[in-house]
Amino acid sequence: MNKIILSSLIPLIAAILLNSCSSVPPKTKTSQLTGTERLLSGRLILGRDFAASELPNGDLFEVTAEMAKFANDATRNANTPLTKAVALHKALITSEKEGGQGVKFDAKITEAAPDTFAHKHANCLSFSILYVALARYLNLEAYINTVDIPPSWNMFSDSSVFFMLHVNALVKFPSESRGFGKTDYVVVDLQLDQYRPSYHQRMLSNEQVDSQYYSNRSTEALAEGDKEKAFLYISRAMQSEQSQSYLWNNLAVVYRRYNLLPETELAYLKGLELKPDDLTIMNNLSVLYRDMGNNDKAQRYAAAAKNYRKSNPYNEYSLATSALTAGDPKQALVHIQQAINIENKEKRFYQLASTIYRELDQPRSSDDMQQQFDDLVSQGY
Repeated sequence: MNKIILSSLIPLIAAILLNSCSSVPPKTKTSQLTGTERLLSGRLILGRDFAASELPNGDLFEVTAEMAKFANDATRNANTPLTKAVALHKALITSEKEGGQGVKFDAKITEAAPDTFAHKHANCLSFSILYVALARYLNLEAYINTVDIPPSWNMFSDSSVFFMLHVNALVKFPSESRGFGKTDYVVVDLQLDQYRPSYHQRMLSNEQVDSQYYSNRSTEALAEGDKEKAFLYISRAMQSEQSQSYLWNNLAVVYRRYNLLPETELAYLKGLELKPDDLTIMNNLSVLYRDMGNNDKAQRYAAAAKNYRKSNPYNEYSLATSALTAGDPKQALVHIQQAINIENKEKRFYQLASTIYRELDQPRSSDDMQQQFDDLVSQGY
């Protein structure tokens, strides 16, 4: 298939990422629950079985009357699937002053299509859901596509670092140049410089999108400090899917916030069972075992995740913070410089570097780091 790529040129990152689980776990005595049943029951967190009515729900791809009118108006002069796909994309990202919807980027908010349309902000998953909902309304063959981009992270708060997944939208249409029965497709991506046609990618089912959506909502709730809501959202995600390792990683993080370490370990190990090469889980397990006092396992998993840790600037940031707290600003400087080398648009790195240089009695360098911090803040980073 030939491919056309559209980009809004808006920076975008997806929030952190098939056995069906269509009902709440049955009520059984806690002593009878084993393994993952115990993790999914919620009793250690809520003190009881959660009710189905407590779980969030809704049609992520709902198209309201206002949205339908917008899609029809945007594509009024488009006569082919390709021109409709292009016109819809342009209308969504064009500013309101120029007659578009003016959807803006916001990495930290995941919403269903109607809310994204109304609030006019989106991360890559929210925008893709909105675009696909409207494209399907226009009878286009549209899907959400997950893309295996190189590892990247984002820091939503001083204590929350997320490994980022990436999705975009894909529209298939009959080829106009390659003969009967052939198809082409257009990729609608919010950050063209992150996308490469050579990256491994696959179309997601509605159930898989549903799962990723509620997993995102869980991580967002956790970043806001709402642990119970985070658990209910990740539980809802697992009603759609349970075979993705990142879901078990996110469940483990919720249990970790409750300081339920054996359950945290169990969730991580379930994720590794599904994906033995999941470096995110290996790294998280090394930290967990260190905190549990199991140094042998901590070192084993740390060694396995060595390359992951070296490529993660936020791991270097964490090491720099620890070294500074331990009274070793020289070692802290080594780590923060490495963090900046990997990711030079993270303002927190420069703020910490400024502090480190002050500890090293290098005021000129400290002022330079502070100035770079101020510049990034003024640029909206």
